[in-house]
Amino acid sequence: MDEVFGRYRLRGLLGAGGMGEVYRAYDTELDREIAIKILPAQASVDHTFEQRFRREARIAASLGDPHVVPIHDSGEIDGRLFIAMQLSDGQDLATELKRGPMSPDRAVIDTDTNRVSSTIAVSNGPSHVVLDQRTQLAFVTGAGTNTVSIVDGESRTVTRTIAVGESPRSIAVDPDSHTVYVANSADSTLSVIEPGTKNPASIRTGKGPENVAVDTKTHTVYVTNGGDNTVSVIKRS
Repeated sequence: MDEVFGRYRLRGLLGAGGMGEVYRAYDTELDREIAIKILPAQASVDHTFEQRFRREARIAASLGDPHVVPIHDSGEIDGRLFIAMQLSDGQDLATELKRGPMSPDRAVIDTDTNRVSSTIAVSNGPSHVVLDQRTQLAFVTGAGTNTVSIVDGESRTVTRTIAVGESPRSIAVDPDSHTVYVANSADSTLSVIEPGTKNPASIRTGKGPENVAVDTKTHTVYVTNGGDNTVSVIKRS
């Protein structure tokens, strides 16, 4: 296969699903091998699919983590949306397991760089954690104490513990404002922890909030509410 798609040359299909086809490709401008995800032609005319695809590109591009594939570019070519990303060679776990059970030495990684380097005591019942990449602060929810522990990644110590709503269920951070949002399922609130604050603001959401996410471009906060099957949309300046 050698098909031209804008500045990219598609060299083989890597996989396909409901939200796109992923190809091994060559970037002719930057002279490198990449992976490119393209929204199928039949889905390009569906406005809902288009919105979901664009949202996926924005969210993926906002993440910075060794376990998340870096996004190089996204846009539209000949009426088809695409996301260009780093190419990761190798087999997926499903393919590996089709060959049979994995031996312990393959299934377990035990090297100097893949081990527990330290253990930090946080609030009772830690359930969720989010990392602010720029400040190197980790925010850990404590379901047993209705608190969030702030962990300094450099010193590896808990610098502060902040009280939030009842039964913190999910947590997210805005990397630009460094504001942390905590969805509290028992009292149906969203705790807003601004940098340096001791007492976070509380916003009412729908019933039983379960997940929270932040659009890093518009700073809009989305909260899914399992108790009444709604999504709370909170626009932040």
